[in-house]
This record gives sequence, structure tokens and C-alpha cells, in this order.
Amino acid sequence: MAVEVRDDGGRPTEGAEVSLYGVAFTAYTGAEGRAELAVPPDALASVRALVVRPPRGCWPAMVNQPLLNVDAPSTVTCLRITETHPGFPDQQLDSWGTRAMGFDRLPPTHRGHGVRIAVIASGVVGLTPEAEVYGCRVAPEGTTLDLVEALDYCIEQRIDVALIAYGFPGHSPWSPPRPRKRAATGWCAWPPPVTPAER
Repeated sequence: MAVEVRDDGGRPTEGAEVSLYGVAFTAYTGAEGRAELAVPPDALASVRALVVRPPRGCWPAMVNQPLLNVDAPSTVTCLRITETHPGFPDQQLDSWGTRAMGFDRLPPTHRGHGVRIAVIASGVVGLTPEAEVYGCRVAPEGTTLDLVEALDYCIEQRIDVALIAYGFPGHSPWSPPRPRKRAATGWCAWPPPVTPAER
């Protein structure tokens, strides 16, 4: 069965991930915007959704309970981001919450997730006026060992709250024992780190 992915200007979308929910099939579109999925005809009735994730420039698209046919390609049109946000990517996209807290007035280099949390926790908006803010950045070039060293630094500095947002593509010998060690010292990470085997 084939799925053709186009943008709203009718141009083929190369490199889009095409997934069928309800049956475990995924494929990627080629230069002509076409993905071939080897789905048995009797499995089509089990498909709950057709999801397309373009690699860039367009919004993802989801078709619930799609009418799929093995004899004719299904076409999915993805709306270009520039249609909904003129000026993208040159113009920063900010949510109403971002604007309400004044983050849209920060320089672009200071708009990361961790900076936002640090600004809130620091009392700039009055939530915790006596807080001390520390920064330990390990991404994007950092390694698991850099993260462990940052956690050790937090323990040594007796930091009460640490915002940790990370993921591992595979097992890391450094990650599982460390959170348990931290919990034993009264320090806790939330959400708790999850390895692929625990998912």
C-alpha cells in the first residue's frame, strides 16, 4: 500500500515518516513524496490512524480511521508552517504564556527551556524571591558522564531542585545507579530517568 505526502502547495515531501497506528508499520517518503508500506490487505481494517511527520517545513498530519486501499495510493496534505506563522523560521515563535512572562523580550540565546525555568525559580516573577539559581548545561555536545558530573555538582552545592530533561538512545552504564544514589542522599529527580528497557 502506498501513501503520497504533499505540502499544501502540491509539492512532494521527501523524508516524511508515515506510520499506521493499530498495526506496526512505518515507512519514509522518497524524493517523489511516496512511501510504500507492506501492509497485508486483511490488516487494513485494524488501522486506527495514519500519521505523517514531515522532516521540516510542514506541520505533522493525522488522519483518524483512514479509508486505505491497497490498489490506489492515499494522499496526505501537510500544511506548511509558513502558512500559519508568516516569517518562520526567521521570526521567533512565542506562545501566549511566553509573552505573558516576558520571555519574548529575552535575547534569542537566552530562550531555552532551562533558562525559562531558572527565571521563574529565581523569583524574577515573584514565585521564589530568595532562590539561588545555578546553571549546569551538558547539551548539546555533552555526554552521559557530563550529566553525572553535573548531578554530583548539584549534590555538593546542596541544590534542592534540579530540572533534568534528557533521554538516552540506548543503555548507559552511568545512568541507572546514579538516581538511586541521589535518592539515598535525600535528593530526587523528577521525572525519574527511564531506560529503554523500562519503557
